[in-house]
Amino acid sequence: FMEGQPIYYAVTKVQAKRKIVFIHGDYNAMGLSQDFDRPYVKQLDALCTVSEGCKMALEDNFPEFREKFHVVYNILSAQFLRKMAEAPVDFGDRYSGSRVLSIARLSVQKGLDLALPAVASLREKGLEFRWYIIGVGPEEAALQEQARSLGIEQDVCFLGEQANPYPFLRACDVYLQPSRFEGKSIAVDEAMGLCKPILLTDFSTAADQVTSGENGLIVPMTPEGIAEGLEKLLTHGELRQRFHDALEAEDYTNENEIEKVYSLIGSE
Repeated sequence: FMEGQPIYYAVTKVQAKRKIVFIHGDYNAMGLSQDFDRPYVKQLDALCTVSEGCKMALEDNFPEFREKFHVVYNILSAQFLRKMAEAPVDFGDRYSGSRVLSIARLSVQKGLDLALPAVASLREKGLEFRWYIIGVGPEEAALQEQARSLGIEQDVCFLGEQANPYPFLRACDVYLQPSRFEGKSIAVDEAMGLCKPILLTDFSTAADQVTSGENGLIVPMTPEGIAEGLEKLLTHGELRQRFHDALEAEDYTNENEIEKVYSLIGSE
């Protein structure tokens, strides 16, 4: 259910009538080897991915196998999200101002290092807010040191792993995803399900989720772009409300996506 070693293992070590695997990201941006992967893709019955943009990337790299590629969107239940989000929330401080939230693995892919200078520049301008980050990963120590070197260690709160991140998502004012690349971010889907104003960098599949200016903002993948977008969202309450209303008007529940998987399992 993941790119890389799980696919290689499934192909070479698993005995099954059908082999169906997933690649969750943009193949062009992930640094994978087309030549290395080709013989494994050849032996699969189906290769699923999470957005049309990701499927196009697979078709670009493996045009001879395009009939094996399928889009299965991240499964989302808005009712489940809202129920989980009702739990009490504790940010670990008594801060009462604007809150920006990110939910991400602390890795280079997620671009959190791009957002830290943006936070520093906005704090220098006197904009009051705090950025909370849920997640763990290999870049945690480096990100914390970067925050200290920028003098914003009091403005950036690392919350670690959270069994239920949805109350934090419900309580934030802006959801920020500054990624360098994504497939179709489940955290962004969940933020949309909870009707949160969203700020994305312009990674290749960002527009598959958010329509910039209508239900969120997509900004250049630079500290300056992130700073400009954050400032706009944090200082314009009417813009946040407009994005909230646009998201609330849609139902992002898509539990019937599982039928696509059943169909692939059952087809001959």
